[in-house]
Amino acid sequence: MKNFFLTIGLAFSCQALSAQIPIDSTANAPRSGDELCKLKISFVNEGDTGRNQVWRLGEPNKKSQQMRQRITASGDTIAVFEAGRIRHFLMLGNTLMDKGEQSRRAYMLYDELRPSLRYPFAFGDSISGKFSGIGREENVDAARTGFGYTVADGTGIVTDGLDTLRNVTRVHFRDDFTDTYFGADTTQFRTVIDRYAWFCAGFRYPVQESLRWFEADGDSLIPTDSTTYLYLPEMQLADLADDAVNDSIRTLLANAAAAGTSVANGQISALRDLQAGISADGSRIDLSFSVTEPCNLSFIACDVVGNVIGSAHYANCAFGERQESIVLSRRPVGNTVMLRIESGNETQNMKVYQ
Repeated sequence: MKNFFLTIGLAFSCQALSAQIPIDSTANAPRSGDELCKLKISFVNEGDTGRNQVWRLGEPNKKSQQMRQRITASGDTIAVFEAGRIRHFLMLGNTLMDKGEQSRRAYMLYDELRPSLRYPFAFGDSISGKFSGIGREENVDAARTGFGYTVADGTGIVTDGLDTLRNVTRVHFRDDFTDTYFGADTTQFRTVIDRYAWFCAGFRYPVQESLRWFEADGDSLIPTDSTTYLYLPEMQLADLADDAVNDSIRTLLANAAAAGTSVANGQISALRDLQAGISADGSRIDLSFSVTEPCNLSFIACDVVGNVIGSAHYANCAFGERQESIVLSRRPVGNTVMLRIESGNETQNMKVYQ
């Protein structure tokens, strides 16, 4: 997996962090006949919003649960089969609508559909709306009313500390709904679900999804569960049928990379006299460096086991000397940080000690 991520990282390295390819219906809409592997892994925090973000890419291990996801479509109706349930969608024009879901012992189908995505979708775009439906759980009738929104709230890269996927747009889906159960006694439960999906240009499905579930207690939201799923690029390439649209996107990015600035001995040509040190309390990395020509600089700080614990991006750095600091999310393991510096197609790595 590492070698593949390195290949993809180099292929996309010519793209500036802010240059994003939108999520499009031809490249990203669910496609009938697709069947792909989905890995359940330890929860990965969703990170920050905005442009030029650096997010953590989770890693599978021997205990990661494998799930299969199969997609069928008839006309504008789409069904996604996975883990004993079926999720239903409807494509209305350029908008993907959520119709609800069903399993062997329960179902919830919407008569007022939840707008999920409107293609094309890019950073800053959003869509929202009410949804409602009726269903059944075991032998109890139920009704649901809610409100949901979808927003493309970030662009940047995802990395596991060694390899990087670029041209990423993060999409945040939030659903806030109340279920009413009509049993011997009528009861109501309010649930909030946050789902974050990282779409990487050149791949049909998100490469990663993180979900959080909350239950409402008055005005408070109580966390109840969280999980992360991976749809790794190499799995999508292995599992899915030929995809001319995404093939052409990857080829375009690779050709652009080949025409870009080459890596010269693993150094940043516009960067001189780089010095870095961890602060006494382990809360930040202090940087000192000189810029010899205008450039974009990105710094990614990882601990010795590969977890991203800090990052910074400096756009259009001007000529001259600079002193900057990278705030760390926690004290680094072993008081050591692996620092990766990127500028265009150039990279530099250095080990930083306290």
